[in-house]
Amino acid sequence: MADYFARHPEVDVVYGHRLVINERSYEVARWVLPVHDAELLLWADFIPQETCFWRRSIYEKIGGMDPSFQFALDWDLLLRLQKAGARMVRLPYFTGAFRMHSEQKNAVTINTDGYKEMQLLRERELGREFNRGGLARG
Repeated sequence: MADYFARHPEVDVVYGHRLVINERSYEVARWVLPVHDAELLLWADFIPQETCFWRRSIYEKIGGMDPSFQFALDWDLLLRLQKAGARMVRLPYFTGAFRMHSEQKNAVTINTDGYKEMQLLRERELGREFNRGGLARG
């Protein structure tokens, strides 16, 4: 990543594809991500946090992580980076792995903090009330 940033000073944030592994470290899935889509990021957090790297300067510009978020803190960070003008690039490599297990935060808190925080972010970014049915394509 350091080499990519050194060769591309115009890029602030990079991320890549994701491997999904289970509790026994066996690969169980692969997420191959599309090129970066700023509009899509307003609707859905499609960037796996463990695959993402950013420059310290842009991170400090936005004031870092917002500790008021417990579930969607990574999506909030990405949205604020994007709003601050960060140039984001998806690299065509696997740059991180996500371990699935029964006690992971995503599985345990999505129905409580998760949906509330995601709704809050969509409403903040889209400027209107939002409901889950709004994600369906007509």
